[in-house]
Amino acid sequence: MKGHIDYVLTFMEISEAISRVYKHSTPMFKLGDEDVMIADVLAAAVLSQTNTYLLGTKGEGKTLLAEIVQKSIMNDDALYLRGDRELDLKGLMIELNLDGKTEDEIYQVSKNLERPLFIIDELNRCIGLVQNQFLNIADGYIEIRGKKYYLGESGNEYSLMIATGNPPRNGDYTGVFDEDVALLDRMGLILNVDDYEMQEVDTADVKAARINKKKIPLGDMRKEVFAVSRSLGELSKVYGHYMEILSAYVYSRFLKMKVAGKELNKRQVEDWRSLIVPGSHAAGDVISQGSDISQRMVQEGTLSEALLLYLAGVKMAQGADAETAVTSQNLIDCYLETLMLNVRYDRRFLPFDYIRENHDGDISEFLKKVKTSLKGEIDAKTLEECAGMGINVKDAISNGDVGKVQGYIGYLNSLGSQPIALMSGRMFGQRLRNKFRKERRAEVKKKLVGLRRA
Repeated sequence: MKGHIDYVLTFMEISEAISRVYKHSTPMFKLGDEDVMIADVLAAAVLSQTNTYLLGTKGEGKTLLAEIVQKSIMNDDALYLRGDRELDLKGLMIELNLDGKTEDEIYQVSKNLERPLFIIDELNRCIGLVQNQFLNIADGYIEIRGKKYYLGESGNEYSLMIATGNPPRNGDYTGVFDEDVALLDRMGLILNVDDYEMQEVDTADVKAARINKKKIPLGDMRKEVFAVSRSLGELSKVYGHYMEILSAYVYSRFLKMKVAGKELNKRQVEDWRSLIVPGSHAAGDVISQGSDISQRMVQEGTLSEALLLYLAGVKMAQGADAETAVTSQNLIDCYLETLMLNVRYDRRFLPFDYIRENHDGDISEFLKKVKTSLKGEIDAKTLEECAGMGINVKDAISNGDVGKVQGYIGYLNSLGSQPIALMSGRMFGQRLRNKFRKERRAEVKKKLVGLRRA
């Protein structure tokens, strides 16, 4: 209980620190009865160490948001890199003060990497090959001469990357390049601040506050952030099986997507990835129905879990029971809302031709249709039942109770009309097969070791 309270209080302090400078009162979405604001989602990203990519046109606050986290949350303890097309590996190493150093000097200077936050401003001003150099930073380390130097202060196990950029296909900007798909895959939150219109009161508040980036107040929440971040995995265990089932279902659903009454199994289309060009689909009608999104994207549930923990804390403060504070429908809604933020920028998924022909090129309208379709397919009660069974299945497998597992699978198969139940049954069956395989290999290994000794 205390750990959860500490989490919610830290979450609120971060969100409030952001809101004091970043004036924006348009909700991103509703979670239960709570309006979720941009400051809330960014607070969740900070606490869950979710790499974040902030997009927007000039003056909409993307860089301001990154600098608030740098100064008001991390007390200016950050490494700042500004992207441009000329930046190369040598230039990056010079920025890090590591170019041309001996091994001993690198060890000493590597202390400069012990920062919790890495900001890459104007990320997509870099060409693709330069963007590749940031892949390791997104994964939490720098590689020099074949040796990995892990980022973040030793002992706190915290490292977060926040990048900013202008929309790549906005005709107002020159020298802007498409983001590397592998780098986008490493962003658990892709947020275009232009999608959320500022209100009149925001404009008035900005003018009244006379916001000056040089005067962003310094604040040090590092100790609380590191502690809460370490506890997040334990706190969010209650949502783990839900997220596991939701991500598996959504990924399998996108592999076999139905649009305009046509179903396409993309695994049956040879080399379809090589045919896709951003903005067009050379393969014509078949490929234009859509392509699958990355596994990394659908498996990224930590941002949802961080927001759900906040919601649970708010409801607990209002007298709700901790175990029932978050409903299954809350889980579904939160997961799909955070997923849709990123899907919009997955160029492998978006069926551009279809969106142009049926939604006047409005990607948001297309994604609303996808989200509504998924919500209609995922029954909250069935999901809750499957998640509960998931916990029991793992226990039954570890205890060797094969009959119990098969009974669960049989029950889920009997539901028939519930697609998420059928998918869960397949998952449970695969877990059982994996256990048998592991046991067989262990037995073979044991016998071979005995023969070698003989």
